[in-house]
Amino acid sequence: MANNENADFMDSLQSDPNFIYILISAAIWVIGAYMFIPVLDTVLTTIGFAATCFTTAITALKRPTATAWPGVIAGVVIKIVASLIGWIPILGLLAPLISIAGSVLILFFVVPLAIQQGEEILGETLKKFQDTKEEAAGEEETTTESGTE
Repeated sequence: MANNENADFMDSLQSDPNFIYILISAAIWVIGAYMFIPVLDTVLTTIGFAATCFTTAITALKRPTATAWPGVIAGVVIKIVASLIGWIPILGLLAPLISIAGSVLILFFVVPLAIQQGEEILGETLKKFQDTKEEAAGEEETTTESGTE
């Protein structure tokens, strides 16, 4: 069963219509992480991260959340492995690449969870806010009507 879940979350990543754009964004992020030109490295890292966030969020409402948790766990494990590899002298050079791969997995699978599960909570909160606003407007109207008589 674990192998099936593993295959499912990887299939969901590879079958996303923006998969190529996600890879390009992650590549820009990696280039920025390995560049040693003071301003350009920050710009490329920021652009790569922002583009990755954007491209993973575009189709977030269409992605199933059933395969999300195995993907998030895989991303976290990859990030932990990257932080451990960072301490090994020669292999430490691969740590940013591995860390960004884990970050992309986390972004890809957490965004649908947050949007799809948070949508209900956000909708309820906005409805309560709208109801409170309407009640306040109704009370204001009754106050002004009784004050003019």
